[in-house]
Amino acid sequence: MVMSLLGMFCPTLFDVISSLENYHPRIALRWQLGRIFALFLGNLYTFIIALMDEINLKASYLFPSLFFNL
Repeated sequence: MVMSLLGMFCPTLFDVISSLENYHPRIALRWQLGRIFALFLGNLYTFIIALMDEINLKASYLFPSLFFNL
């Protein structure tokens, strides 16, 4: 949910920042693409961390002896 909200509002915010900078359109486009690429990398990082956490949680339920010394 957080990732979808960021994906909805950040490009609009990036567009406002781009219009305030008054760069040449080609340079503004490069900055815009760089900002959106950074947003996608952040989303991918968040997804991978959440996925690894979910895998570890399910693995601890299936194989409790590997994670806890009983």
